[in-house]
This record gives sequence, structure tokens and C-alpha cells, in this order.
Amino acid sequence: RSIAKNNVYEISIVDSIDLARNKGLSVKNLTTGAVLITGHGLPDELGHNMPVTEGFKILRGAKFGALGLRRDSTRWISPNPVWLQGYGRFSGSPYSALNGGIIAGFDLAPYMGAVQSSFDSGKYVPVEIRFDQTTPQKAYRLRRVGGIGLAYTIQQINPYVNVPFSVWDVSGAAPRQLTVGWRDQNNNSAYDPPVGNDGTEIILIYSRSYNPAGGQWPYEDSTALDTTRFYNVATIGAQADITYAVSLGLVQGHVMNENTGTLYIRPFYLLSSKDKYQFNPTNVLYAREEISPSVFSLEQNFPNPFNPATTIRFSISKETKITLTIYDVLGREITTIADEKVPAGQYSYRWEGRNSAGSFSASGVYFYRLVAGDFVETKKMLLLK
Repeated sequence: RSIAKNNVYEISIVDSIDLARNKGLSVKNLTTGAVLITGHGLPDELGHNMPVTEGFKILRGAKFGALGLRRDSTRWISPNPVWLQGYGRFSGSPYSALNGGIIAGFDLAPYMGAVQSSFDSGKYVPVEIRFDQTTPQKAYRLRRVGGIGLAYTIQQINPYVNVPFSVWDVSGAAPRQLTVGWRDQNNNSAYDPPVGNDGTEIILIYSRSYNPAGGQWPYEDSTALDTTRFYNVATIGAQADITYAVSLGLVQGHVMNENTGTLYIRPFYLLSSKDKYQFNPTNVLYAREEISPSVFSLEQNFPNPFNPATTIRFSISKETKITLTIYDVLGREITTIADEKVPAGQYSYRWEGRNSAGSFSASGVYFYRLVAGDFVETKKMLLLK
């Protein structure tokens, strides 16, 4: 019988394992304290370079080395009806999400001409666009020179105006408000995307922090002897730290600002020494080695109360599709931990106390609900900080 069955393991990333500064990994058995692998190279495509240790081998995941946006979790996270949606402007890019409505800045040039981001593709962060016209922020009003030219300028008239949303970097404990510009296609100093097309009013989100006073780039000046010096100041070059571009259109039958809502943008991350992955191979090994459970059951989470994480175990008596979802006391969905088809067996899932946007949940009572075919059961747990 494999040692792995009753043990918890941790993979930690090593930033540099050789003179070429290649990344690597180390593996530790947290249950016994044994260090199994130290400073080993990352798995190759087929995992041939990885040793078998305590009955398992580490392989590449399907998203290994991925860049751009996660299409499975870049989405609206508001309970209100969605009134803005992507309509495909960036759908040709593998680095886009939300039906081609959002794209990572490093791949923006083929879709907007004179827009070439200088932002480091390895430093993307999760972002929230909070649509609420009662708490707007200012944005730089960009237009192409002459309306159709290749160069963009920040307009001389109304260069920095309110838009009905605010944009936040939510990677840390305290959100950081970000600078925004947008292509004012209608030249009316208002963010007003049209109904049901590719969203020509394109939002540009910058890495730099928001300054309500503006003036982070020079504005267009028609009296200057050389007006070309204002061309592309915020769209090309070292000052064009564009992280994402957002192209939305109104959903048919809806109107602008009909309710509040939050659009969550989640990127893939490059591996770093900050990354640690804990896992327990119990799921797979129990399903293969033990007699299948005779009934469906959901156990009480452990530990409970907990901080910051807890484990939820359940048994499945036959192959079926399962969903395991966390709710707050008001019945609002916090996150879905599992949503897949699984064979008969005993399963263990860990909740890290985060919501679907990746932010830590507040202290309080939560419920976890297992749906497995006709079997439905809910249990209560307590998060204490």
C-alpha cells in the first residue's frame, strides 16, 4: 500500500536552481516532515524527468506556463442581471476572456493598431471593475487623431472625466485603485457602449495607481508647434503600462447603469517562490484500493471552527456528477469547490476560506452543500479569525 494514501504533501516553487536561473520545485511530506525532492527542475512535457516518490509522480497540469486570462473565472460576480457583455472584439486571441470582451495588454496591438503595452506579462494581477454610477472615478478620454488615424491622444477638451465604474487591483489585502483610460468612440465625453456589438468604447486599465487629479500624461494641445509630440503618450512606449483592455456592449433589452455589478478579471500567474501547493492523494488511492462506499454521505468539516482552511469529506457510492458549494448565512454563493463527474469513492476537498474572486471571506457561519445526483445535503461550519 502506498505511503501517499494517508499523508499531506506540499510542492513549493524555487525561483532559481542553476546559473541560468531556471525555476524548479521541492516536495515535502507535511505529515512525516520528510523532504522528498529538493531544487528539482520543473516537469517536462511528459514528466519523464520526474522521479516517483512515495507512490506518486508530479506531472504538468493542463495550464502549465499559461499566460493571459482565465476564461473559467473571468466573469461577473454580481447577483444582479448582467447588462454588459463581451461581443467578440478580441475573441481571436488565446489571451482573451468573457466572450472576447477582455484581453491581456501584451496581445493588444493586433486589435487596436497604435496601442502597444509595455507592461510585464509576468506581473498580472486580479482586477475588479465595479460598476456603480454613485461611486465613479475619472478616466482619460482617448481618441484617434482625426477620428480615423493610427495615433491616439488624450483630448484637449474634457481630457479627464467621470466614468460610471471604478477599477481595483485586488491582489493584496487592501484593494488599490487603478488608472483608467477609454476610447471615446462617440466623442461625447461619456462612456456609453452600444447595444449588442463588439464594444467600440474600449476601456484601457493601467498598472499605475489612480490619481483623481489627473495629469499623468500630457494632454493634446492644438496650439503647440509640434502636435505629434502628444501622439500615443498613453498607448505606446514605456508609459503605456496597460494591463487589460475591456470591450463591452449593452445586452439587448437592458440600459446603462440599470444596477450595480462587479466584473472580475482573473489572470494566469507565472510560477514564483510565493507559490506553495498542498495536496492529499487520498481521493484517487481510496477509489482504487478500497471497496466502494455503499451509500452517499457528507461528513462534518474538520477542523470546525477553523482558520484559515478546513477539509470537507464525502462518499460517493456510484459514478455521478457532483457539486460542492459554499454559501453564506444569507444564502449567497461564496464559491464552488467542486463541479465534476467522479467515480465511486471517498473524497476530500479543502476550502481555503476564499470566495470565487480569490479574496478572503469574513468571519462567520457558512454552509457547504453537496449535490450528487439525487443526493443533496447541507452542513454548517464556522470561520473564526
